[in-house]
Amino acid sequence: MTRTTVQQSVKGEKSVRPPWRVAAEQTRLDTPGLDWLAGRQAAARARVMQSGLPEPGEEDWRYTSLAGYTQRWNEYLSAPAQAVVPKA
Repeated sequence: MTRTTVQQSVKGEKSVRPPWRVAAEQTRLDTPGLDWLAGRQAAARARVMQSGLPEPGEEDWRYTSLAGYTQRWNEYLSAPAQAVVPKA
């Protein structure tokens, strides 16, 4: 069973999105000095956002459960925000 996250837009409309999508939208990897990597990350993120996660009916993913990842995304979304302090 896939858990969904309900968010309310500025217009007051509600949208139901899977937790992996919410986590992906909230997560941005800062890679200073690695411009080539930032471009690849952006391209990969765009592909995943467009296609979504594989379904169990897809041949290559038939025996792979993503339930563990769904739990991780839910834990990530419910965890308090933590500040990242760079080492001096």
